[in-house]
Amino acid sequence: MDAFMVRLRKTGAQPRRDRNAPQLYKMPREELLRQMNGFTNQFRAMFDARVLGRVHTTDALWHAVVSHAIGSETDPVKHEELIPAMAMRYEKPAAIVDGRRVDPYPVQEITPRSGPIVGWELLRTSKEGSVGTLLKDRLFGQNNEDHSAVYVVDGTNLFYKYDPAQWPAELMMDRNGEYGPVVIVMKHHMLKSKLLGWPEGGMYIYNALQEMHGGVRHKNQVLIVSIEVPSCDGVPGQKKSCIEYEKSAVAERRCRVVGEDGERLTEWEHAVCEYDDVAANSFFDQMRNEMNKKNEEDGGQRDAVIVTSEGAGKFLKDVDAMNFVDAAMMAMSDAINTRVYRLQPLPVQHRSGKKS
Repeated sequence: MDAFMVRLRKTGAQPRRDRNAPQLYKMPREELLRQMNGFTNQFRAMFDARVLGRVHTTDALWHAVVSHAIGSETDPVKHEELIPAMAMRYEKPAAIVDGRRVDPYPVQEITPRSGPIVGWELLRTSKEGSVGTLLKDRLFGQNNEDHSAVYVVDGTNLFYKYDPAQWPAELMMDRNGEYGPVVIVMKHHMLKSKLLGWPEGGMYIYNALQEMHGGVRHKNQVLIVSIEVPSCDGVPGQKKSCIEYEKSAVAERRCRVVGEDGERLTEWEHAVCEYDDVAANSFFDQMRNEMNKKNEEDGGQRDAVIVTSEGAGKFLKDVDAMNFVDAAMMAMSDAINTRVYRLQPLPVQHRSGKKS
């Protein structure tokens, strides 16, 4: 069954590029049961063909046990115990709202109604109206919430590979037993492909992060910071400042900033491509400062934690690297738009009628 699901994932690896590609990362119960029966029959036939004709005396008891477990075509195995386990792993969940089945992991924008937060300065600093202020108000300002940990997630790197089966393993970490809210930082094209353009994306990302937020019952927020910086390849005749990506096959692709008139405002540097990492570093510093203030008041041990597949040593930038990217991005500041979203799971309606 796992191998079958992996094949489906590979087939649907680019959501909505091919609208006919299967999106069966999870499947309705009726289809799940049909597939289970098919795999049981297939396994039984393979097992009998490979083993039954050449059973040695020492294997006879083992064969009898396995044969009893898988049943026969005239006496098929009962799925009462298997179905709940398989459903937990593969069944597509659904939430019921006003009697309708809806996506149980909706992505809701919480950026002010005036539109995206514009500019690099409001992305990097904690000034009034900045992204950092919005995050702190959401995490700490409402009902004077207190958290033992806040997790800042490098979403662009962690979710780059389209293999959600591996995401939970990527995100396994020592969190000292502390659950807390999660802030995911990613480039806007990642938000579109992994969440807005993929119906099951919210489910997979929320589940992958459970090591940090602890699941629905803990009610820890999962916020997403989406940074949109125009690419010079994005629109012919681009009138805004933009980032140009080096067209080469080197391991670390480089970028540079190009002005409205086509003037090259920076040299080729890999660091310019990592503007989202610099923003995540800034949020990490702001969250840690907020936690330290509370620690000084009551002697607590709250902390902010960075989560990345690069390794913290590479991901955390020094002052020179931060200043370099700051200068590059300030040169195109008005072209940068940032939006903040909340990934808020709804209660899921089970076939028994119970909600979770």
